Amino acid sequence: MLGLTYDLLRGSNEEPSPASSFVLTKQRCPQHVAGYCLILTFLTNALIYMAAHCGIGTPFINSLHFWAQCSWRRPRNEDWRQPPAAWNTRKKHGAGHNASLSLCFYRQGLCVDRYSCSWRFPLQIHVLPSRAYSTARTRPPWNVMFFGTDEFALESLKGLNQCRNGILEPVVSRLEVVTIPSSLPKGVPVKNYSADHGIPVHEWPQTGNCDQFDVGVVASFGRLLSEELILKFPYGILNVHPSCLPRWRGPAPIIHTVLNGDENTGVTIMQIRPKRFDVGPIVLQKMFPVPPKCTFKELEAILSKHGSDMLISVLMDLTKYLESSREQPAEGATYAPKVSLQMSCVRWEEQSAEEILRLERAIGVLMPLQTLWMCSPIKLLNFVEAPTELNVSDTVDVPGSFKYLWKPQILAVRCKDGWVGVKAVILKKKLLARDFYNGYLHQTRSVQKQSTLLETFRFHTLHLLPKVKVSKKKQNTE
Repeated sequence: MLGLTYDLLRGSNEEPSPASSFVLTKQRCPQHVAGYCLILTFLTNALIYMAAHCGIGTPFINSLHFWAQCSWRRPRNEDWRQPPAAWNTRKKHGAGHNASLSLCFYRQGLCVDRYSCSWRFPLQIHVLPSRAYSTARTRPPWNVMFFGTDEFALESLKGLNQCRNGILEPVVSRLEVVTIPSSLPKGVPVKNYSADHGIPVHEWPQTGNCDQFDVGVVASFGRLLSEELILKFPYGILNVHPSCLPRWRGPAPIIHTVLNGDENTGVTIMQIRPKRFDVGPIVLQKMFPVPPKCTFKELEAILSKHGSDMLISVLMDLTKYLESSREQPAEGATYAPKVSLQMSCVRWEEQSAEEILRLERAIGVLMPLQTLWMCSPIKLLNFVEAPTELNVSDTVDVPGSFKYLWKPQILAVRCKDGWVGVKAVILKKKLLARDFYNGYLHQTRSVQKQSTLLETFRFHTLHLLPKVKVSKKKQNTE
């Protein structure tokens, strides 16, 4: 059903009623304002009548519902009969006569687009988008548009797909996906899964017909969504975020949870707000313990499963959860920025053994840790705890110096407060610690002097310069 609603209200804060029938209510309304309502009614019906009989939009226009309410409030200590100039002088005291015109388009019982036009006499018109709302669908199954990319998002998509047309009580009736283009050989996990299961896919910035969906779901999407896009969904857009917000806002919350050594983390289902990441109201939040010595991938798998279950729970009773949502607390907010290549450089003089081990568990699967050896970068793999019986000599064992231990077959590297073990390296190719020692260090020990030997058996901090982004405008001028 397509309906067209004009709401003439006293202010934009008043919520319009659903389009049902033609009603004109006059509440201390000046005659010229009531006349505007009647003129708008006549013109609207005439235009729709002409469009339908000319074949324009005939398949979509099944009925026309017009609702108008005109209310008028006298300014404080003022008479509405005074000239408009007097009304504007009382603006700071809440006086003045405001009206708004809301234009709502309905399709299949859902408000798919809405615009509000408000003015203050004398005529000053402002057109503002308003949130679309539903007059028909108040319970599942929902039409869901999913925005996501990686393995964390994939688990939520799997949960939605399994609930599509379920046997007992389906939660999802229609499901489509928006993902980002990728040049990686393996592609995007969400896109690959969608292709295998016949789910329609749109590549950002294309979003398909979002106005045909009830609610949007975002998980690891990494793109800011505009207010215009958010308002197309009657129930807004939900975000599945792997942390207890406001802690670890940003694109890499799981990595920073592991990197910081947090004992507890969680999953937050929140409402998306435009212009900023992870600041919307909390719909549902649960806390979970972080397993000891947990890696990024292990924690991602745990939280993605919890996030999928929580998302389905919210969708099963969406209106209830949205009504009970709460704003995020102002205190305790931290930011989790993207992982940079500079983070992979081990700072032997500044980082403790525990910090280096957490760094490897957090980003080692994405990029190996690296350092400098004999003026060449070298990558370090498979960090382990070093034996506790190693003796530390401040005169010889400076941070970065390392020894080869035959029994565990590791390189024990001195750091800020102790030792950390390395089981393999990548120089020109991948080498186990034993092969690295035999190929590069064993012969050197027997022929070089002690001063050169100490330098050979030491890693130095690798300093990488951050990449400078060059704008397209600057590239064109050059």
